[in-house]
Amino acid sequence: MPFLTPWFALLPHGLPWVALGTCLLILAGWLVSILIVWRRGGSCFWILFPLTHPLALLNDLIRWRDKAWMALSFYLLGMILWAWGGYRSHQHEFGHMHRILAQLKYEAQPIRAPDLARVSPDPERNRWDHPYLKPLAEAASGDQDAAKVQESLDQFYGAYQRPRSRTELAEDPADRTKTPSSFYQPFLKYGRLAADLQLSQTEPEQYQSVTLPQDMASSVAQVAPWVERLKRDTPQLAEALQRPENHYPYAWEKGFAMLLPHLSTLRNMATAHAIRTIHHAILGESEAARQSTLLGFELCATQSMDLIISRLVQAAMLQVTLEGMHAALTKHLWDAPTWEAMDQQLQRFEFLDSAANCIRSERAFGQSSIEPIIQGGFSQSNQALAQLTGSDQASKSLSANTWLVDQVISPFSQAFLCKQWRLCLEVYATMIRDLEQCSLRAASGAWVKARVHWDQESYRSKGIFAQLLLPALNQFQDSLFKTQSLIHLTRTCIQLELIYLKQGQYPERLASLNLEDYPGMGLDPMTGKPLPYQSLDQGLGFELYSFGLNGEDDGGFPQEQTSAKANHSGDDLLIRVAPREMQPPRFILSP
Repeated sequence: MPFLTPWFALLPHGLPWVALGTCLLILAGWLVSILIVWRRGGSCFWILFPLTHPLALLNDLIRWRDKAWMALSFYLLGMILWAWGGYRSHQHEFGHMHRILAQLKYEAQPIRAPDLARVSPDPERNRWDHPYLKPLAEAASGDQDAAKVQESLDQFYGAYQRPRSRTELAEDPADRTKTPSSFYQPFLKYGRLAADLQLSQTEPEQYQSVTLPQDMASSVAQVAPWVERLKRDTPQLAEALQRPENHYPYAWEKGFAMLLPHLSTLRNMATAHAIRTIHHAILGESEAARQSTLLGFELCATQSMDLIISRLVQAAMLQVTLEGMHAALTKHLWDAPTWEAMDQQLQRFEFLDSAANCIRSERAFGQSSIEPIIQGGFSQSNQALAQLTGSDQASKSLSANTWLVDQVISPFSQAFLCKQWRLCLEVYATMIRDLEQCSLRAASGAWVKARVHWDQESYRSKGIFAQLLLPALNQFQDSLFKTQSLIHLTRTCIQLELIYLKQGQYPERLASLNLEDYPGMGLDPMTGKPLPYQSLDQGLGFELYSFGLNGEDDGGFPQEQTSAKANHSGDDLLIRVAPREMQPPRFILSP
């Protein structure tokens, strides 16, 4: 029966045969005891077999003691086989898992979450011990109600909260074009914030009569007070980020239950300072925009822990910081040394190199969280699994006599769960190896060929823990590729801006760049081919794009602009610098 093969592969060593042998021995004991009663004429005991079996066995022991040993022998052999099989299965599965953990220890890899902890920092040098960031650090302990803690943080860092209007906004159809949209649209984001700020000061019933900002001047008037409020917190944040050590007090011992309350706040900070950069760029305030951008880079560097969620948040923070830089690029705000300094900042971020370590960290968290479940009794493991999956059904189905159930089932349940985790560890090892090879291939070849294509479903069929814990690695890897590609495109834009500062216009062809000190800069990292480039407005602007992860030229169109008739989804990453991009679009209330 082929359909049973996957299930047999998930069962612990020897369980199918031990279970079959035990059942046969118990059945033999039943039949022998009923046969004895029947041969002796006690037919009333086997009419309702097996419900009357206990009475038949009692009858054997009292009246025909010389024959009762036969049935008892079968029962005793069944008990011995089950106990011996449970012991052997337990030893086999735990021995296999311990060999895997011993190999990880030999390779100096983190095994449990506390192994990820860094050395104890000097409070005077650690940025998370600064009074301004201390509330975020204290919230990581999880000793208080999470909702109340988040509410307290939102109040303390209220300057970074952006207003959210209670209605949807849409671009004025008259401002829409059929050309592909630039990935960075800082002035659109600025205009949307201005509209949201105005709506936040208006009662919902008056929305239809309100006039939203229609030009840059009215947008600046709306955003300026919000930026001024943000400036009041900036000196404290800058002082905290100047500290050289970056050790967040993660509660490693809690495993997957560890709280990360700082992530959303850091992302809000990065977004707020990107908008501040856009604001200063619009006003031509180059130094203020430079300081705000550098602060954004430091915020991104603060999120440096190799956790999947941390890296994803860091990637999002860097993308919004680059959007602020794009506004400065469009306004030609900085001189050559400043742009070269920004290029050096971008070289700090290598997301592809951190991917494998992120999976190692996930594995360590899993070991800390799953180990108590594996080592617990059947009832305890059942309840822990119910909590892990967010369900309470498992605990409700337990027998009232949990002690007896634990004694009978626990050896095999522990072996079963141990095998599930061992299979999950093997999948983690495969993913780590794939990501390390991907990083090596990406360093010298096209990224579309280096990218790993995982069959998520086949991995998630490797037991219950693989199904519960394995992250959506395709999405994680794609996000890292996308962010690293944006870094590459931005660095190319900086080189183009340096030419503009010298010549007063952008070059007609990308080949005009002198990139001897920047190997591969003019190439699309996704394909290894020259980046598609076009000069705009007689050299006053340009557009540049990467083919994206599908490796095909979609004309610069991203996925959301790809025609429904297309035979694949476009995912080009286009950057456009042009004077016409400086005006924010007009917004209207969605019907």
